[in-house]
Amino acid sequence: MLLANMKFANKIVALSSFLILVSITLATTIALREIRTDLLRQANATQESRLKTFWELLYSKGRDFSIINNELRAGNYVLNANYELPDKIQAIFGGTATVFMNDVRVTTNVLKPDGSRAVGTKLQGAAYDKVAVIATAGVSQAARRCVKSWRSMR
Repeated sequence: MLLANMKFANKIVALSSFLILVSITLATTIALREIRTDLLRQANATQESRLKTFWELLYSKGRDFSIINNELRAGNYVLNANYELPDKIQAIFGGTATVFMNDVRVTTNVLKPDGSRAVGTKLQGAAYDKVAVIATAGVSQAARRCVKSWRSMR
């Protein structure tokens, strides 16, 4: 019984120190949770903005989406191997942009190790799993619209 052998003043100091430590831990936990929530909100807003911009660029090419002769089209605009939109998104925001037809990448600014565009590669693994559940995860309205369009063309 270490506490029983302590003087009253030392017990007060120990209790105060403990309460201060608990208060600091609690305040830090709350602050970190708020920071995380705010960062997620900012990331979702950024994603929403980028997706909206992409959709506006795509809609300027055509609003009727179809697959004709294994080509993904927005109106008469063929997306397959047409890098205009992914490159424009990269120029505006940085980062990468890819359009899939079913689960095959048809246009992108993602490069393979040899420096060529990663068209023809499949959406698989963790990325496929993320796209498959994104509409139910509440990520963003534009992301859900993107997945809905993707699913409707499958």
